[in-house]
Amino acid sequence: RASLKKSQEVRWVEKPGISPALIPELLPRAIFLKLSDLNIALPPYSEIVHPIAMEKEQMETYNAFQQTLITELRNALNQGSKRLLGKYLQALLGHSDNPWTKETVTDGNRVIAESTPLRENTLYPKEKELLKICHDAKKAGRKTVVYLVHTDTRDLTERLKKILDENGLKADILKASRVKASKREAWIHANSADVLITHPRNVQTGLDLINFPEVVWYQQDYSIYVLRQASRRSWRIGQKQPVNVHYLYYQETIQDKAITLNVKKLKAALLTEGDLVEE
Repeated sequence: RASLKKSQEVRWVEKPGISPALIPELLPRAIFLKLSDLNIALPPYSEIVHPIAMEKEQMETYNAFQQTLITELRNALNQGSKRLLGKYLQALLGHSDNPWTKETVTDGNRVIAESTPLRENTLYPKEKELLKICHDAKKAGRKTVVYLVHTDTRDLTERLKKILDENGLKADILKASRVKASKREAWIHANSADVLITHPRNVQTGLDLINFPEVVWYQQDYSIYVLRQASRRSWRIGQKQPVNVHYLYYQETIQDKAITLNVKKLKAALLTEGDLVEE
């Protein structure tokens, strides 16, 4: 818009996504194909949930840290600001799996919350559960792929590799910065590790993980698309072994809420595709 003295330009940007109003138009004209529709004999596919209780000291420090964050978050929301939502989420997700690391949350130059670090040279409940799954898989002659979401700021890959190596399991890490996308499939097939640790987005599309029929989600990804794609990297044409997908999370924490949210999103996605899921 413009006048004789000034002008102002307004730029309109289309938001990504799809309007729910289009769903009735799309569904009668769409077909959702799955491997099960192709009449190809595939082995059983199972999803196993592992709710894990924190140790007493671990839970106490988590609750204290969470309460401080909630107080600051509510104050910000009451002022009409959502600036702390992302920090709240990532700090609690990180602290759950990194209790030995001091989490510091700031609002500008002000420190609003700090976690109390615990012992680093000890095995925590989720790590023990991971070891059990990987040991059982090795005894059965099966390899395991472990998905981690925090592989940068709160990188857990090296710690998990060390724990697995020290307990008789050969582990390796696939990082996007180390192996180019075009060479990842060859790198994976040539790898002799018992356990492969990686971010799910490194393998979510185009890669076959047939050699790794045991799949462990050590941390949740909030994208249902990533979750579904990465979970089925092992359940592909040519797979002869049953595929087990494990979901690990700490009870009564934000990880509990994360997996509950993912279940709701997954049910909605399956319902759109015509799958009525009761479990």
